[in-house]
Amino acid sequence: MFVRKTKVTNGGKEYTYYQLAESYRDESGTPRNKVLCSLNGLDALQIANLKLALQAGKNGKAIVLKEQLVAATVLASRRFLDLAVLHRIWNEWELSELFDEILPTTKTTVGPAEVVQALVLQRAVEPDSKLAATEWFPSTALPELMGVSPAAFNNSRIHRTLDQLDTVEQQLQQRLAARCVQKTGAFASLFVDTTDTFFVGRGPGLARKGKTKEGRTELKVGILLLCNERGEPLRWKVVEGTRAENKTFLELFDNLKDVGWVHRVPIVVDRAMGHTADIEAMAKSGLQYLTALTATELGTYAPELPRNEVGGLSLRLDKEPEQTKADCAELTALVQQHGFDLVADDLLVKDLGIRAIGGQDARPITEEFVQAETVAGIKDRLALSHEIRRRLETGELSSQNAAAEAYGKSRSWITLSIAFTRLQPTIQDDIKAGCVEHIPIRALKGIAPLPAEQQLAAYQVLRASGRQRQTQHKPRVPSQASPTLARQVLYFNPELHLQRRRTLMARIEEVYAHVNELNDRIVSGSSRKSNARHIASVEEHLAQRSLRRAFEVSAESDGTIRLIEDTPYLLRLRGRLGFCLLIGHPDLIGSAEDLVRTYRAKHTVEADFRTIKSCVELRPVRHQTDAKVRAHVTLCMLALLLHRTLERRLRPLHMSPEVALTKLQSCPLNLLEHGFYTVTRPDAEQTRILETLGLESLVDDDELRATMTPRHVL
Repeated sequence: MFVRKTKVTNGGKEYTYYQLAESYRDESGTPRNKVLCSLNGLDALQIANLKLALQAGKNGKAIVLKEQLVAATVLASRRFLDLAVLHRIWNEWELSELFDEILPTTKTTVGPAEVVQALVLQRAVEPDSKLAATEWFPSTALPELMGVSPAAFNNSRIHRTLDQLDTVEQQLQQRLAARCVQKTGAFASLFVDTTDTFFVGRGPGLARKGKTKEGRTELKVGILLLCNERGEPLRWKVVEGTRAENKTFLELFDNLKDVGWVHRVPIVVDRAMGHTADIEAMAKSGLQYLTALTATELGTYAPELPRNEVGGLSLRLDKEPEQTKADCAELTALVQQHGFDLVADDLLVKDLGIRAIGGQDARPITEEFVQAETVAGIKDRLALSHEIRRRLETGELSSQNAAAEAYGKSRSWITLSIAFTRLQPTIQDDIKAGCVEHIPIRALKGIAPLPAEQQLAAYQVLRASGRQRQTQHKPRVPSQASPTLARQVLYFNPELHLQRRRTLMARIEEVYAHVNELNDRIVSGSSRKSNARHIASVEEHLAQRSLRRAFEVSAESDGTIRLIEDTPYLLRLRGRLGFCLLIGHPDLIGSAEDLVRTYRAKHTVEADFRTIKSCVELRPVRHQTDAKVRAHVTLCMLALLLHRTLERRLRPLHMSPEVALTKLQSCPLNLLEHGFYTVTRPDAEQTRILETLGLESLVDDDELRATMTPRHVL
């Protein structure tokens, strides 16, 4: 039995009533309360003495009733209110019931569902190692809230549960997505992206050495996340550290083809899937997709863009722009002349309708085309390649950029052609005789830098594998009658154009300053490196600033370094700034502006990654097996679900979950003498948070005692 307190507001006044109640479980095992009698005739002292008497009776102790209300001695204070809020959200998602259904049941005092819940709540408020969780758990009120003995929450049970959690990851994701639909409604859009995490120690089998998203060289794994527009995690996967993003995305599309809640919902992916080949692969999945075309293909797809004299995109201004409203207005007026609609200060949109994927210059892949690229194409280029190389060596052509301009070819075409001239004479004779059928031209370029013997050996391997492919496979000839169609929307952000244009100018100035400083050292004799080393260092400096293709680097007769700008490339690069072409499934509904705003909302998944990296602390990972790493990521995703739910409910307060949980943390659960539990009275701000969340009952002592299990009983 316990004393139950009820507050009622009537006519602007609040009334408090007390009742003697008893807890029981109904036929389904759900806890219920039954009122035994009303206690409205008792004063505050009598109510307090009755509570003490009931508590003493549960503990089998005798007490002396107080003649006046006095403060009781606090025996222990335990972290409570922030965890109680998350515990309530966990229960509202019915996650314990979900884990009871999918995790193996055991005849232990603590089930896997309770262990998972404790680890997720720790990850949400005080992320640390799993070993630290065994010390953290008893210091909180979770044992009372969950009805779990602190001693039963040990390291062996934690790691056993992590292994079990890894085995049910796919079931969990399927059930969790269905529950999100049930609890929060159908999805308006889906967002997918990848991040990575690194390790303390040797790392698991999936870990590979490489650069993280922040540019650090670490042992890392990749993490894929699919979420809805509310940021709720629906699918996630740990992949090999250096796996290409597009392969991971396409595998996800393939796995989602038969999932009901995905159909007719646009899946938004970033520019990692913006190449034509990847767009066509997404189109074949039948799912609705929306992505942004990679910048290098932009000019081919969108002939409506303003052009400069070399065919690049161009916004010609009378002066180099600054980040001012006048510059933005001038840019906006220029772009509007090309049929763009101004829908916001930072957004101009042009609907290109439904068009074939590949742009105006797309060529069909036919057997004749494949043959021309592998045989006749190389054969015709070989003689021209020797001519270009000769003119470069004699100085008749100053650089590969100059050669590209002289012959009307791209620089990559020139580079590839020159590589053919470095092939051994016997290989070149085979090319002239047309004996290199079914050897990809890029493969021939790849063996060109090898020493003579290795080059010939590699060539024989290529020929053997080429003959095998010719025998076993016929070139795939897709139907030219039905090109792949896509919805295409072009948009422009004038503020972004100006920002990136100024950034580009600053990077170019840095490059010239770096070369001038290097030349000063060369002239003064303080740098004794060879010309080749100097050129290599400058090229590395350019690559770090994404400007390697913008300059030709050479050494003068006195050893100083000379930079030659690739003017056409820089014009094209500058002209693309601020433009974005969206490519989507042809059945996508909504206006062009709607699609742009949907794509721009991809910050939802980016915000999820920021949350699990910062608040939930996904990284670094201290596990050394793939299974434990996958389980760790699953815990982070469940903590993210609680975080996103709390964030949505706190919007009226304009308060982040991190701030709210920090403020709630200072309200503990206190154990008083005689085994009596009470919650420290919340302050005004804590009360405001609880009222916004609709969880005022968490600080009601009577309600708490009705739902909490005292630690000495566990």
